[in-house]
Amino acid sequence: MKRRIKRFIRELTLGKREIVFARLLSEREFFLATLMRSYREGWINNRCIFVLSTGRAGTMQLSALLDISPGILALHEPPPVLLKAGIDAYYEGCDHDKWNPVVHAARDELIAFANHHNQIYVETNNRLTFLAQALAAAYPASKFIHLHRHPYEVVQSGMNRNWYKNNPLDPMRIIPVSGDPHAELWDSYAPWEKIAWFWSRANQESALFLRGLPDERGFELRSKDIFDMNMGSIQRLFDFIGVSNPGSSAICKALRARPNAYRQKRHAKSYRLSPDQQAAVTSIAGVIASELGYDI
Repeated sequence: MKRRIKRFIRELTLGKREIVFARLLSEREFFLATLMRSYREGWINNRCIFVLSTGRAGTMQLSALLDISPGILALHEPPPVLLKAGIDAYYEGCDHDKWNPVVHAARDELIAFANHHNQIYVETNNRLTFLAQALAAAYPASKFIHLHRHPYEVVQSGMNRNWYKNNPLDPMRIIPVSGDPHAELWDSYAPWEKIAWFWSRANQESALFLRGLPDERGFELRSKDIFDMNMGSIQRLFDFIGVSNPGSSAICKALRARPNAYRQKRHAKSYRLSPDQQAAVTSIAGVIASELGYDI
């Protein structure tokens, strides 16, 4: 069943919409039962989990880990990725009705399709971080994982990919808005300072959002626990999701594959922050880093 759903995602990504929708039409029970019931019930019984992060925090590894469970359909960046929507939600705010129809249009069928086959839908797409409020309102049974990584490591990874330094996706990265104390200094910031600000802003938003949720709807996870295969933390993760642990052997096999490792080969000379650069990152991101338990 998972293979079938992933084929659906792949075909949709490749633009084969006629094939996709012809297949969905054949799922008459899905449309007449699960999907329509979800609309009638206001999605109160549709299990789904969204991962909030900065990116470069192990989202692909987390997706690979969770997908080994037969009770989970884990996707990294299913279409539509909602890149522009996530950015606009940051600038405009996410506490108004504009975003409810956007997230419903983008994710209803994926969530209902997974639930139709008795799977919990999990998405590790970091583009959804600033849409968290809309997702929580649209899907009352949703849960959220705040995945975070040490700021030095995220900044270094961002530097390897030229974030805020002529990267084609830079127009889709947030910058400080008016009233933010960093706004006036922004043009003078070096790329590592800009990434540090982004790390701080995204993690602050995610942490505040989680604090406003009931305990059973929010879970905080360090990427290091995934990279280091911390079985205690991984067990708590599966407990939070509500599925059984697939076993240490399957977990180790999934994580040792390092789904994102092929990309790292393109960055043989990995960027390393100098002591002065680390100090600059700490001055910008240190407060939030300390709140998240990092010693910098």
